[in-house]
Amino acid sequence: MSGRFERLVFYALLVALPLQTRVLLFEPERFASEWLSGYVYATDVLIALVLGAWAWRWWAKRRSITIDPIALGGLALLGISTLSLLWAADVPVAAFRTIKLAEYLVFFMYVGRTLPNYSLRTVVAVFVGGALVQAGIGLAQFYRHASVGLGLLGESPLAVAMPGVAEVVVSTGRFLRAYGTFPSPNVLAAYLGIALLCSMLWYALARRRTPARLAVFTAAFSVLSFAFMATFSREAYLGYALAAFIWFSGLASLAAKGFCPRHLGLALFVFAAVNLLLLALWFPELHGRVFESGGLAQAAVQERLLYSEVARGLVYEQPWGVGAGNFTLVYGQLYAGLPGWMYQPAHNVFLLVAVELGVAAMALVLFIVARLGAAAAYGMRLSGERRLVALFLASAFGMLVVISLSDHFFWTLQQGALLFWLVLGMLYAYARTPVLKL
Repeated sequence: MSGRFERLVFYALLVALPLQTRVLLFEPERFASEWLSGYVYATDVLIALVLGAWAWRWWAKRRSITIDPIALGGLALLGISTLSLLWAADVPVAAFRTIKLAEYLVFFMYVGRTLPNYSLRTVVAVFVGGALVQAGIGLAQFYRHASVGLGLLGESPLAVAMPGVAEVVVSTGRFLRAYGTFPSPNVLAAYLGIALLCSMLWYALARRRTPARLAVFTAAFSVLSFAFMATFSREAYLGYALAAFIWFSGLASLAAKGFCPRHLGLALFVFAAVNLLLLALWFPELHGRVFESGGLAQAAVQERLLYSEVARGLVYEQPWGVGAGNFTLVYGQLYAGLPGWMYQPAHNVFLLVAVELGVAAMALVLFIVARLGAAAAYGMRLSGERRLVALFLASAFGMLVVISLSDHFFWTLQQGALLFWLVLGMLYAYARTPVLKL
């Protein structure tokens, strides 16, 4: 019974990952922002339940704890974050961010050590199911030019021309970017990009290649693709392009070695047809978002450069870091008087870790990420379905790295962090045992 309960809660967590339903714990008196506030999310409750069930199962079977280099790196990273409380300007924020890091790391360990007990087909199917719900919400927002009234699920109040709301301003008009129930279109884009890869893996691992399964895959892939494009996230577009290249070049390599069933060729046809259709329908908007300069797009680039410049300067001054979660506070003290929405973390995960936790912490994060990426690269040498899983993980890994270099939400936002550590946890599971339960 406990095992079934644990699986059900884990699947519920996968579906609920995008929700912003939460309770405020504290917020700052100065430089009020998301990044200097504390919350308890509904997903925190689900994580506590699934980790509690895992701990109970471990205790009942009296299993020993094994520490490998990845786990040791995570413990060292948590230790550095805890030490940063000694010099952080805002200790409550540093303490909260350290607790959140501990939560994410334990969740990462859970996925890495229990994923072999789950059916990978079921995991990706549940993830895609939740993503289809978010795709529907995002498309409704895009076509309504406003939110759809899901405030209980954490949907942000949205409308075209509302201050701080992400839009696309091009020659054909002004468009609201799709949010779903995420705090930013960029987070939705990363989530949908991973879901698109999951849908391709789900179809590739199908035991029975029937017309009905192809129809389901085509419908799901089409809806996810339209919603993904409606986010107009350039960083996600680039990451997804790299992921698709890794996936299909890997399939081509498999075909050259004699393993490429006919249904994988059909998946390539669906991919090409859907994306060509999207390009034909939204060419002016996509071209304007990606290539037109000036306006909001240019301002976003300049703001990112400013955050990075400030962060690099602080790293040189304080290589031990300014304290967990404290970058926006220090930034606000250096640049007082700006609009509140401009006080944001550095838009590079690795640089943000360096400026808040120090160069040593950044080295640990790079070590963990590189070690897990190497596991996926090694799996590319395997054959059959095990190589398909490695291709999926390598593709997802490539997308995460690209986005990590141009945004911060994998480190700072609940939804982004859960997605980040979920994918890394899957890589960790694969590194521990390439023969996952399919």
